[in-house]
Amino acid sequence: MSIGPDEDRVVNALEHLEADCTVALHWAIDEKRWDDAYALVHFGPPLALFCPRHHLVDLLAKAARKAEPAPAYLPYLELWLDELDIPTVECNRRAWDLWDSGWQPPTDRVSGTPLESIGGDVSTGLRPEQLLAALDRIDTAPFPTRVMAHYMVLADLAGTVPTIGQQGLDNFATMVATSGSTTARGLNHGLLGQYASIRGDWNAAFHHFTEAVRDGENAQGYLLGVRTNWFRIAAATMAGEHVGNPELAHAWRLAQAIRTPPLWGACVTALVLQRQERHELARDFRQWLANNDPGGITDVFIGRLPGAAFVAEPPNTELIDLPELVDELLYATDRSGDPART
Repeated sequence: MSIGPDEDRVVNALEHLEADCTVALHWAIDEKRWDDAYALVHFGPPLALFCPRHHLVDLLAKAARKAEPAPAYLPYLELWLDELDIPTVECNRRAWDLWDSGWQPPTDRVSGTPLESIGGDVSTGLRPEQLLAALDRIDTAPFPTRVMAHYMVLADLAGTVPTIGQQGLDNFATMVATSGSTTARGLNHGLLGQYASIRGDWNAAFHHFTEAVRDGENAQGYLLGVRTNWFRIAAATMAGEHVGNPELAHAWRLAQAIRTPPLWGACVTALVLQRQERHELARDFRQWLANNDPGGITDVFIGRLPGAAFVAEPPNTELIDLPELVDELLYATDRSGDPART
């Protein structure tokens, strides 16, 4: 895995090596070469840690549980596997327990860190000041490890305590500027777009998200790239730019290709349809969100918008099929680009 001046060459090479990586991981496990196995689960393009190959992580974790002694990184692997399926408060507790125990990322190979698993807000154990300060402890880790940890921490703080997160932006920009990495530059633009949107500067947000999507071409097949593209469409809408059916359809096809969670896409689509005065379809997207978003993504989204830009629906028992709504959007675009219904 590489984030740096050679990242495009590495991406091209990695496209042909995934099968070899799986074979190598089985060999490393059989030979009990646990450090080599750990390196292999981080195999992938520059943003692989944002969308890890969980079947490889699961394979290593199962073998590591049987090892005597178990590799020190086993609790981190288990957190990595569980974080999408457990409550935020439990995820934060486990991540902070790992971090407070003195956990350090390797200095000779790329790794994730428990910091990327911490999210939510103060009520779920975010500990914002400590989270920002924790970044100082990984300054001897390889550049990709540091970039991803800084990005995830600053992105989390943008949505909860932006005044604290803002303090880390200059340091991140300096780190990126000397890297020669297009991907890292895209991550920096993505952060600047998030903080601009929180300030309500939608023109700046649209500019930075557009640059982030352009620089982050290698991220389009990952959750981060898909989410950044949704942010760009939302900022464009709020900045008064025209967003048409083809653009929404392209964003949904990107999301469907990697089976990303649909909540951000549904939020942004509802916003765009509302601005297009396609009220019936917009309401159906909003109602689906009201009935299917226990984690509060919609509340976070609305919190970044002024006034009545997005009117949430109250939850009810109405059964709405999101794939059917998206298919209706795609069908209208495939036929003519014109809405099938308002």
